[in-house]
Amino acid sequence: MLHDAARLLGLIAEDGTEPEWAVGLREGGATDTSALARLLPAEVDRIFLQNDLTAIAPGPLAPALDVRLRTIAARESAAQASSYRFTAESVAHAFVAGETEASILEFLGGLSLTGIPQPLAYLLSQTAQRHGLVRVSTDEETGRTRIESVDSHLIDAMAVDQSLRPLALTAHVGSLTTRVSRETVYWALTDARYPATLVGADGALLVRERHPAPPAAPPHDDASDLTP
Repeated sequence: MLHDAARLLGLIAEDGTEPEWAVGLREGGATDTSALARLLPAEVDRIFLQNDLTAIAPGPLAPALDVRLRTIAARESAAQASSYRFTAESVAHAFVAGETEASILEFLGGLSLTGIPQPLAYLLSQTAQRHGLVRVSTDEETGRTRIESVDSHLIDAMAVDQSLRPLALTAHVGSLTTRVSRETVYWALTDARYPATLVGADGALLVRERHPAPPAAPPHDDASDLTP
């Protein structure tokens, strides 16, 4: 049993030999981190930007670069070669967090081995133009969620959008209101591809992370509860 535990911890290799970095531990000393580090893939500081709005890191991306890239793109896979995907939602999230079209282009331009693909440049430009057009806030007097926009056509479109019917939107002085919570309205508008932005009571833009729904519980087998 101890042998199996040691194998799972990497103290013993699959062939029964002892890794170089584990010798010190067995002898009561410190771990040889340099020997362990040699077994790990080297970090990279460059990525490949592709026409399908994805980015590929050909190795573990340096932590600081990975953190910033994940404010602009959603990471799709985390392996020796990680992939990221740019979407209107992820780019809008970056704008709310303080990025600008120019700062994103500068960052990606210095990171990319393949330049800035035209589809990505177009996505950044279009998202920047639409950013903040729809503002979602809470009316302090009524407690209702308010949707406002300088583009009256967007207000009219949301008012008749069948995908937004569950929100029970009501027209009110050039805006829309609902009893549904501000966060729920924001994500509903985002999913419907409206350029929505959350606004706090002080007028500051708010950043929200989408939390995935918990996995469904496995089906319960009633027959397993029956006793003979």
